[in-house]
Amino acid sequence: MSNTVDTRTLTWCASVFVATLTIAATATHFLHENYITPLKTIEKDNEIKQLHGKLAEMSQDISENHRLTQALADAKLKLSLIEHSQLFFKGDPYPTTITVTRLGQNADEIYKNHSGQQIKEARNEKDITNVTVDIENSLFDKIRYNFENESKKIISIALQIDPFDDIEESFLLNSITRALGRPVKGTIEGQFRWALPEGGNLYLFHERLMLIVTEGRVPRVWADADE
Repeated sequence: MSNTVDTRTLTWCASVFVATLTIAATATHFLHENYITPLKTIEKDNEIKQLHGKLAEMSQDISENHRLTQALADAKLKLSLIEHSQLFFKGDPYPTTITVTRLGQNADEIYKNHSGQQIKEARNEKDITNVTVDIENSLFDKIRYNFENESKKIISIALQIDPFDDIEESFLLNSITRALGRPVKGTIEGQFRWALPEGGNLYLFHERLMLIVTEGRVPRVWADADE
């Protein structure tokens, strides 16, 4: 008798347990179907929308970057055309497309005229200071000034063309000649000199370096061919 009761009790308990599991499984399935899965779907939708938004922003940034790159290229081309068509005004030894502080001016003007550009200063002699300015987006890539420490007057200006820039043969020689007239040749091939209307001289060395100096100063490597 007790064995029979115990067996029935166990059977009932087992039935209750199975029923409980079934209910739990059904409830879990119900939760997944009606709450958890939709919530996950909403989260995924939100993530997808956010990704689409980020992709749209990146696309706009890329388009803007391309536009600015093209605008810069166009500006460089226009500047190049200007430089190659009229690099100097008649009678003026200073390039028209960049700001150059002139001979005889106070050295303080260098820092005013080239504000925001990379400037390096060094004393190469006891009484002379050298200032180098890096130039961007121009035929010339550097300007070197020398000025007297006591008077602070600029006594020489060197303008250098980028050695890797592809320019026409004799381009700078022809450009200066149109502005200043026929030059005096130096004893070394590729060297030329022009006397300036306001005093001083302009020297050209091998089509890449032009040097403007005050009256009475002569580069060590220079000698007139007729001397």
